[in-house]
Amino acid sequence: MSLVTYKSILVQIDDDAACRPRLRAAAELGVRFGAHIIGLYVRQGLRIPTAAEIRDGSGLLEAQTAEAQHLERKAHAIFSEILASYAGPGYEWRTGDGIADEAFRRHSAYVDLLVVGLDKEQPKSYLISDEVLIGTARPVLLLPKDGGDQPVGHRVVAAWRNSREAARAINDALPFLHSASAVDIVSCVPPSSDTLPTAENIAVHLARHGISATTSSITCPNSHVGAAILAKVHDLRSDLLVMGAYGHSRLRETVWGGTTDYILSHLDCPIFMSH
Repeated sequence: MSLVTYKSILVQIDDDAACRPRLRAAAELGVRFGAHIIGLYVRQGLRIPTAAEIRDGSGLLEAQTAEAQHLERKAHAIFSEILASYAGPGYEWRTGDGIADEAFRRHSAYVDLLVVGLDKEQPKSYLISDEVLIGTARPVLLLPKDGGDQPVGHRVVAAWRNSREAARAINDALPFLHSASAVDIVSCVPPSSDTLPTAENIAVHLARHGISATTSSITCPNSHVGAAILAKVHDLRSDLLVMGAYGHSRLRETVWGGTTDYILSHLDCPIFMSH
């Protein structure tokens, strides 16, 4: 029986310099997994001129259109440059209009993995929002904006709790776990909990897939889970964190300072998320 892997990867394209390492990372993953690369660029929306601006003949709409076309050409040039020597099965350029979140949700239905940028100073800006993480049916690989050309997924930490989101994230990440040189499963247990860690059970599940994983548990209050997971990531020098996203309602996450929000705001290595 052949190994299930990623055969199509959708990557966020923009005209920012940070797009280059993101594209190179997506291309490396495409070669590793034998995946078709799809670059998606979402065009900027145009501001409709006011009646006064139209009467004054300001040419605002024409200027905006020209700038939007310039930025799209710039983004397409970056994409073509990076993918020109791509050794995988193939690649293609796509454009979308409207709200970026909605465009990525629409296109994500037909791929295996999304690769997008993460600015930890503004984790809710542009694509990185609960609408993408919750709205898409596919896993999302978030790459730090200032991460440079770092390896992705050779030493993996998987954050575990007995939840639908965590279980789905680990199964969605199986191609990464198969190709990793080390996989560490970390579970966090509240100090007052009588519940035994279940990381050993998920390690057995992975062993049946031919993946050897070590397990550990951390005792910490719920409010410190995000910090504890990131400390473990740094201790193990991991280059990928795998975890479920938004296990609670958005209201509850906001009230309790949610683990997902904390990690998105502090992470400095790639993170693989499923909801």
